[in-house]
Amino acid sequence: MVNNMKILFITPFPPPMGGIANWAKIVTNYIQENVKDVEYKYINTAPRKRSTEGRSLFNRVFGGFFSIIRTKKQLKKDLKNFKPDVVHINTSGSLALFRDIKVLKLLKKHNVRSVLHIRYGRVPDVLKTNSLESRLLNKAFNLVSKIIAIDAKTYDSIKAKYADKVVNIPNPFSAENMPEARCLSKDTCSFKVSYLGWVVKTKGIEELISSWNEISKIYPDWNLDIIGPYNDEYFNELKQKFSFNNINIIGELPHNEAMDKINDSDIFILPSYTEGFPNVILEAMYLGKAIIATNVGAIPEILENGTGIVIESKSVKDITNNLDLLINNSNMRIDFGMKAKEKSKQYLLENILKDYSKIWFE
Repeated sequence: MVNNMKILFITPFPPPMGGIANWAKIVTNYIQENVKDVEYKYINTAPRKRSTEGRSLFNRVFGGFFSIIRTKKQLKKDLKNFKPDVVHINTSGSLALFRDIKVLKLLKKHNVRSVLHIRYGRVPDVLKTNSLESRLLNKAFNLVSKIIAIDAKTYDSIKAKYADKVVNIPNPFSAENMPEARCLSKDTCSFKVSYLGWVVKTKGIEELISSWNEISKIYPDWNLDIIGPYNDEYFNELKQKFSFNNINIIGELPHNEAMDKINDSDIFILPSYTEGFPNVILEAMYLGKAIIATNVGAIPEILENGTGIVIESKSVKDITNNLDLLINNSNMRIDFGMKAKEKSKQYLLENILKDYSKIWFE
């Protein structure tokens, strides 16, 4: 890190906890505790309502409008008083790009270095179109100093036009408060499969529960732990559609307790329809779990070379077949888990932060 530098983050910050917010928390904590002579501030862009609390299109549009006003107002203050050397913007795309462009224009006007961190996996498909989102992305890319992609497909799609600006840096995770991995060499740890994330349709929850209704008939000793925040109305819909035999709906937990739940399981599963670079996969790898996850975002890169099983999204059949495979084969679970734990070391925060610092202070 370069001495006497100031970083301003424009990012969601917990609460509520989510992938990008968790990134912001671990990165700023690390800077505060381990990096001398580097100051940081952040402008919190977290939505006022969670997706599990019924964020409608109306909420997103009008919430986004007021977010632009709040962010721009605070940014003007920070440019005057904090005087950042670099501004790091985490973007989830879509409507948030309107805010990002307003921010980038202001930074360009004040000649402040900017970094746009792409935190979602749809960019390659979006850039193939002439959609509004594609045009907004290109406008943002033209304004920004540097672009961080989090997976190879996104990097390649941006590099075609912005080779001098884009870099590919995977997401980090922090092992600082992680528990010691358990059950690394046991045939069966707890007869449990765990899921951690939002309990919403786009996380593949319905396919997972549908699959488990079949799995639990074959393996009645096994249980599925679903960990994460949920909406009561949606949960009631799920109860009308599916059996919840051998399914534990645990709800939201503090991070350390959620990690303990994953640690106590034999298999971790993430059947999402879309992802960017899910930190929970890295955490499950660090805990030595056999992992099943969908072929979206950076997941195929993370789980390559025998570190996990990659399946098609929205496929009950794929979930069922691969759960059956791993439940039946403890040696395979152990092998996947050991390889995953070893690979997870390359994503440790202290390693990835070196790459960020090159972008911030080059």
